[in-house]
Amino acid sequence: MSKNAIVIGATSGIGRSVAECLAAHGYRVGITGRRIELLQEMEQAAPDSFVAMQMDVMQLEQSVGQLKELIARLGDLDLLMINSGIGDLDRELDFAIERRTIETNVLGMTNLAVYGTHYFINRKAGHLVLMSSVASIRGSKIAPAYNASKAFISNYAEGLRQKVNGLPITVTDIRPGFVDTALGQTYPIHFWLSTPDEAAADIYKAICKKKKIAYISGRWKWAAYMMRLIPVGVYCRMGKRLQ
Repeated sequence: MSKNAIVIGATSGIGRSVAECLAAHGYRVGITGRRIELLQEMEQAAPDSFVAMQMDVMQLEQSVGQLKELIARLGDLDLLMINSGIGDLDRELDFAIERRTIETNVLGMTNLAVYGTHYFINRKAGHLVLMSSVASIRGSKIAPAYNASKAFISNYAEGLRQKVNGLPITVTDIRPGFVDTALGQTYPIHFWLSTPDEAAADIYKAICKKKKIAYISGRWKWAAYMMRLIPVGVYCRMGKRLQ
């Protein structure tokens, strides 16, 4: 019996690759995003695998209604991945950029995660996957709201994990490092770069293993550990290297 999944933010990059990976492993996948034409291309190419729906997570009431409708079209939901997010650099500390980042990465994510968690509690089973980042570990002068929003996501995932403790519900916090996507290319430093397909394969393995936290790729776990050990004063001085 096939399983049903929804990937919020599947038009490109990691989200699209994860949706394709899930479909390749037998899932029927609901795919959402703002650029409906890209989603419809996926649906038309594989109508038995994909169900497309346009969604803007910043439209809070509308996006929950669309999520409900998409679940109804699938018939049930086993896995919900919330991947939608933005990562604009903000070197000038422009409040408009900070606000847009928070509204998308924090409010938009939380809105759908709350509905998804209630759905899985009522269903008494399910898997919620939230897309955080290695950037959640420390702050960044060139993307203050982005790094902070990713820290929120990781912390929120932990809170939801406590809330569903004792139920057959998994909450997975995905923390990618650098991935070769449009968002990833905005950052001035790149190393240990994964392709979207490589990242998706690692994410699928984490889903199958029902991991609580998964660094993508795994080597970033040790980089994150070292980043936490850097004293605050030293870390502040290191920020001078970022332009």
